[in-house]
Amino acid sequence: QQQHETDPTEMAHRLAKDMDVDPRLTMAAIGATATIGGDSGTQRIFNESAAREMIQQELNLISSIPQDSPEVQTLTKEGFDAFLSRRALAFAENNLEDARAILLADQMDEQEEEEKATKGREGTDFVEVKANFDPTKLPTTSPATNQTPSNNSAGSANPSGIPKPVPKESVVFEATTAQIQELVLESPVPVLLDVYADWCGPCKVLGPALEEMAVKSGGMFRLVKVNSDNERPVSQALEVTALPTVFGIRDGKIVHMFQGMPRSEDMMKNFMMGLFGAAPFSPPVTSQET
Repeated sequence: QQQHETDPTEMAHRLAKDMDVDPRLTMAAIGATATIGGDSGTQRIFNESAAREMIQQELNLISSIPQDSPEVQTLTKEGFDAFLSRRALAFAENNLEDARAILLADQMDEQEEEEKATKGREGTDFVEVKANFDPTKLPTTSPATNQTPSNNSAGSANPSGIPKPVPKESVVFEATTAQIQELVLESPVPVLLDVYADWCGPCKVLGPALEEMAVKSGGMFRLVKVNSDNERPVSQALEVTALPTVFGIRDGKIVHMFQGMPRSEDMMKNFMMGLFGAAPFSPPVTSQET
C-alpha cells in the first residue's frame, strides 16, 4: 500500500494508535521504508504495508525482553522510557552498555532534529504587524493595467469595479515540484508563490490571508502554495532562507519577493500593484529579489 504525498506525521500517529506503540517507532519505520519515485522521480513514496511489517518485526523482537528485567529497570531508573529501553536491549541482544549507547544516540538525534527545527523557526522573519493590517484588501487597478484571466476561474466584476469572489479551488493550489511548470510558469495570470512549512507560526497566519486575497481577487491572480519540507527541490532552487517566503511571478518570471509577514498594509498593496504591473515597486526591486 504505497501512498504519494501523504503526511508522514499523520500516518505515524495513525499507525501508533492502531498498533499501540510509540509514535517515534512508527515514524522511524515509515522513514526507513520510504522510497523516492513518482512521475517527477523526486517524490517520497510512503509504504504503509512495509512500515507495518517492520514495526511488527520490532514488536516481536521487543517481546523477548521482559518488562521487569533488571536491565529494563536499570535503564528506566536512569530516566529512559521503558518501551524504548526494551527496544534498545532487544537490538543490543540484552547488553546493557550497548543498549544505553543506543538510547543516548537516539536522544542526540532527537535533540539535533529539534535544534534544526528551532533554528528554522528562529531564522524566520517575525515582523510586527499593525493591529488593523488587513492583507485581504486588494488595490484597485486602472482598466489600462488590469489583467483579465484567460480561464473560467475569473469572476465577473461588480458594477462598482470590485472583482466578484470565485471558488477557492479555482485560484488556490497546493503544488508539488512536478506541478510548478503548469501552475506557476505557464499561469495565464500573475502568481503569488507561497513557500511555507507546517511548523512555521507566521506561515499559519499569512497563508489563510493570502488565500482570502486570491478568492476576493476574482481570478486576477492565483496563489500557489509549496510546502518546503515536502518539496525541497523547489525551496532549494529558489534559495529560500526564511519562512514564509512569497514570490510575485508574472509571465513565468519572478518580479519581486518578501520574507516573513508583510510590514504594513501599504507594503502589501504596493507589492500587489507591482505584481499586476500597475505601479513600480517601492522600494525598487534589487537583483537579489528577482
